[in-house]
Order: sequence, then structure tokens, then C-alpha cells
Amino acid sequence: MIYIIKNGEAINNGRLPVESLGIRAIDDYTLEVELAYPTGYFLNLMTFMIFYPIREDFYLEQNGRYFADSQNMIFTGPFKITSWVHGASLLMERNEAYWRTQEVTLNRINIAYITNDAAARFNLFKDGKIAIEEGLVGLGAEQLRDALTNRFRIKNHSDGTLFYIEFNHRPNRITSNLNFRKALQFVFDSEELVYKVIGVAGNIPGVAIQPVYMHGVTGLFRNEYPPKRPPLNLTLAQEYLTKAKQELGLESIPPLSLLVDDRDIGRLQAQYLQSLFKRTLGLELKVDIQQFKIRLDKMLYGDFDLVLAGWGPDYEDPMTFTDLFASWNDNNRGRYNSNDYDRLVRTAMQTADSKIRMDAMGRAQQMLIDDAVVLPTYERVANTVQHPKLEGVLFKQTGASMILTYASILP
Repeated sequence: MIYIIKNGEAINNGRLPVESLGIRAIDDYTLEVELAYPTGYFLNLMTFMIFYPIREDFYLEQNGRYFADSQNMIFTGPFKITSWVHGASLLMERNEAYWRTQEVTLNRINIAYITNDAAARFNLFKDGKIAIEEGLVGLGAEQLRDALTNRFRIKNHSDGTLFYIEFNHRPNRITSNLNFRKALQFVFDSEELVYKVIGVAGNIPGVAIQPVYMHGVTGLFRNEYPPKRPPLNLTLAQEYLTKAKQELGLESIPPLSLLVDDRDIGRLQAQYLQSLFKRTLGLELKVDIQQFKIRLDKMLYGDFDLVLAGWGPDYEDPMTFTDLFASWNDNNRGRYNSNDYDRLVRTAMQTADSKIRMDAMGRAQQMLIDDAVVLPTYERVANTVQHPKLEGVLFKQTGASMILTYASILP
């Protein structure tokens, strides 16, 4: 349980003083925080950017425009933004106030072209106008083939993101019916989607809500708690669909809405799912293609039956994926609600015992499969190309994906 401190008091509806909340000021820069309960992942949680401190005086001086433009920003990292043309370009320069500035080699980073067009970005790289092409999601299948043809230097890395088909569990939706969701679960093949449809090298077929890289008690979580996924079975799928129709009082299932982003990979998956569910179960999907922000809004208000969604880890602990489907989590856009699941999440949240925590999250992982809460589609591995003289660029699975602190240009 974290509290915001202002002038020696914790802001909790503007009422409670800091001492009553178990927080004690040691000096002007240090606070001692007493947690409401043991939190085994507390240190990992503190790496999440929303817990970073900010300068209150600078924040107040911006009159509501904090970080709205380069002049409204303050920096503690290796670089500072000195010019920002929204939607067009960005210029970053070395921050001499950075505490380890002697380790920074680059003097400036010029992001001269900002565009969502993957083909345009790749052409800029081919023309020598940019030194690295990573984009938002790595190279697409077409750009990757082009890179291989041109013998470009290709690197790949997991950006930590897990994608899935999320169902709308609100009571008035057909997708709130367990047997209906299971019917789709028994015909959906993530391997076919990844290898034959998306076709981007490195992507891993989705299996469970915990990605392959996440750590558990002493090893990898998925090795310690292997998920039991139902096999593909068209006959069982059709039986589940028949049961769903009986429970819903329907002779046939009306067309369902599938909400997706307007990026190419979203359209590609939507076409595949339309074909798959029509061919196997006779279901009709109407694809609702929206810009990213609008998709999020429609998810928030429940304006979908199925949606292609995803989640990137905020911090390095299985809880970053587990609590997504707790009833109180606003990111639970499908509104899955299970008292049993909530109890498992709270158990994992409120103990420092790693084995108890992981056991609870292992059961939670299996519950999401048994209840067909979501259908994991794939874990993203981003492929990048960069200039052969550019060295030291690092990538992470949590937080900011690209780290340029130690980047350098070879002579």
C-alpha cells in the first residue's frame, strides 16, 4: 500500500497524517514506509515508473502542462529532450546533470522522423537516414524478409508483451457463457496463428497468461507451474457450442463483434479468426477496426464481444500478469469476476513467502485456462535492424524497452 507524501502528510482523501499511515520521515530525502501487509514483490514493484519521485515545485509551476512539451519537462536520466515537434520529430541531448554522465558516450540522439508506417520507417533505414529501426512492435514479416534479402544486421529480443483474445464477461453478453468460450478454446490454435498467419520469426505461440521468461520460486514460473491446456478437439468444441445455445436459449448464435487495432497485424489476425470460427463452428464475427486509443475506450465501456488485447509487464514478477483479471483491476476490461480468483490474487499479494505466492499464482494461471477467461495468442519477439557502427543498444522486457545509455558509434 503506497501513499503520496506532501508537506509531511500522506494524501489519503486529504485527511490522514503521515504517522497514522505507518510512514515516518527520517530526513528531508528519506521516508520509512510500514506496509499494511507483507509484500514479497515490493522491491520489484518500486521499479515501475509510476513510483518514481517528481519535483513538486517544478510540477506546480507548469500549471497543468507538466510534460506536455519539452519546456515543461525535467530530467534525471542520461538524456534530456531539447526539441519536440509532436508527431514529427524529437531531439535528445546529453544530460550533464545525470549522476553517471561520464558513462554516456552519445552527445545527441536525433529522432528526425516519427511515423507509425512500418514500411516508411524501414525505407528510411535502407536509405541511411536512421541508424536503427525498432518501431513499436519490431519489424513486420514483409520488412523482415526485405532485411534478410539485403543482408542487414538483424537482432531480436523479447519485449515482454503477451497478447490474447479477451472475452466480454458482462452478464448481457454471449461471451459470458462458459460453454461458449470453451467451444472457441477447443478450436483456437495459437501455433497456427503464429507460424502460418503472423509469420514473424521469433514470436512464441501463446499458452498461458504467464510468459515463458517469467521467474517463479527458484526457476522459470512455467517450468515450476506447467499450464494444462486443453487439446484441439472439433467434436468437443461443437458439443460445447450446443450446450451454450441451450443455456442461452438460442437456436443460433448472432454475429459477434471482434474489436482490433488498425495496425496490419491486427487486421491479419482478425481475418484468420473470422475464417477459423466460421469454418469450425459456423460463427460470424464482425470486425471492428479502431485506432489504439479508441480501442482502449471501447474496451473500458465494454463495447465488444471479443477483443485482441495484450499486456506488457510493469515490473518483474508474475503478479504483473496475475492481478490483471482480479475483479477490482480497471485493466480487467472484460470484467471477469471470480471470488476464488480474487482470493488467490490476495494470497499472492499479502505474503513475503515466495512459495506461497507462486503456488497461488500457479493456481490462478490454471483457473484462467479452465474458465477460458482469455485465449493467449502469442508472446512478442521484436526483430530490429541497426547500423553496423552503432553499438551498445540494450533492450529490456520491463519498463522502457530500448536503453541508449551505453550506446556508442564505432570509428
